[in-house]
Amino acid sequence: MLAVGLLLLTLSMATVTVAQQNSPVVDPNGHMGVGTTKPDPSAALDIFSTSAGLLIPRMTSAQRDAIPNPATGLLVFNTTTGNFEYNSGTPGTPTWATILNTSNLVNFGWSTTGNPNTNPATNFLGTKDDVALVIRTNNAERMRVDNDGDVGIGTTDPNVRMDVDGGLAVRPPSEVALTDGGTITVGNRSYIRARSSTRPDNTFVYLSDGLQDGQILMLQAKGDCNDGPFGQNPSQGFELSNGNILTSDFWNLHIFPDEVLTLIWDAPANSWAVVSKSDGSCGGGG
Repeated sequence: MLAVGLLLLTLSMATVTVAQQNSPVVDPNGHMGVGTTKPDPSAALDIFSTSAGLLIPRMTSAQRDAIPNPATGLLVFNTTTGNFEYNSGTPGTPTWATILNTSNLVNFGWSTTGNPNTNPATNFLGTKDDVALVIRTNNAERMRVDNDGDVGIGTTDPNVRMDVDGGLAVRPPSEVALTDGGTITVGNRSYIRARSSTRPDNTFVYLSDGLQDGQILMLQAKGDCNDGPFGQNPSQGFELSNGNILTSDFWNLHIFPDEVLTLIWDAPANSWAVVSKSDGSCGGGG
């Protein structure tokens, strides 16, 4: 009988131990443990499990709004929107905010797939202290914006507004086919190739205004040399109107094949200023 009594006592104690491990317990300091008999002293509620999770109350927007005086920080899962929401307002004036979704992601960090609802006044890539911003690929620095706003590509010490250590290419659009009386539209381009099928005095064209003071334009003529009777300036090309071009040399405005006229937009004068003109493939005029 003694042996049976000891066995029953042992089973009873084991049952109590298992029940204590699986039932909520409260330690002397008021910390509750679920799945543990020793709740962490820094937690009001300590839940331990390797086979189950924490299930937040689930309700519709209407049910959420019917909660009387919801505490600030109260958390629910809104089945209408499919989002976790918390009251960021007061019990008297609740404001239900989504913990994280595409509409407020920008408040927590930048997404690598794009960010909606940004405000340029408050959302930006950069630094807030007196240090440079560095962009890397393959863990190697490729571009730097220093604390003065100078940009360096291929250099870590830019000393002008744009400092490039390497080649720089300005790509032209498709060739512009010219007709007499037409206009070469510059837009935001810095390099334009224009083709004429007649001699310059038969193709008189206009150049549109620049968009920005200091805009640089390289204008290159394309066409054929010696495309007519000898001695009659036979090469193809075009002549530019001097209406918005500042030059004292009339021949600067006669452009022959492969000649390049470099201009800069002078906004105060509302005109293009000629910087240089290179010889072309027709020996400077066909």
